Formats: sequence, C-alpha cells, structure tokens
Amino acid sequence: MTPSPTAAEALAPAAPALSARARWTIVGLLATALFINYVDRGAVPIAAHLIQDEIGLSPRQLGLLFSAFFWSYSLLQIPVGWVAERYGAQRVLA
Repeated sequence: MTPSPTAAEALAPAAPALSARARWTIVGLLATALFINYVDRGAVPIAAHLIQDEIGLSPRQLGLLFSAFFWSYSLLQIPVGWVAERYGAQRVLA
C-alpha cells in the first residue's frame, strides 16, 4: 500500500532540475566558502605572536581573547543553524 500525498505535497510545484554545470558551480562556490572559512580561522593562531606584540597582551590575555573567539563562534552555531533552517541557506550564505 502506497501512502497518498498530502495536500501540500500535491500542490507544491516541482523544482526545476539544475544542469550539471550549475550543480558543479554551486559545489565549487561552497568549497571556496569552506576553504575561506578554514583559512580565516587558521590565520588567527598563526598571527598570535604578532597580535600579542602589537597590542601588548600577556599570554594570559591572549588566551582569554582566543577563548572568547572560540566560545562566541561555538555558541552562535545553534542560532545561525536555526536562522538557516527558517530563512533558507541561500539567504544566510548570501
């Protein structure tokens, strides 16, 4: 026995299929965004000594600064995920 479609499924228009080129373009753009994200996060520890010398921070203060970055980054994952679910990933990434 097959389940019958709900009213919303029956009325929803089918999404147009993307060409292979469009799909690969999207994959490339997402891979580029992911690469930039990792480079951005990885650049801060590499530049730690320069930041420490420029601002005049002690090792303890630098640790607190990096901890604040980590915790704010971690805590915002849940709200940003909710926003992406609610408004769509395309709007959030744009």
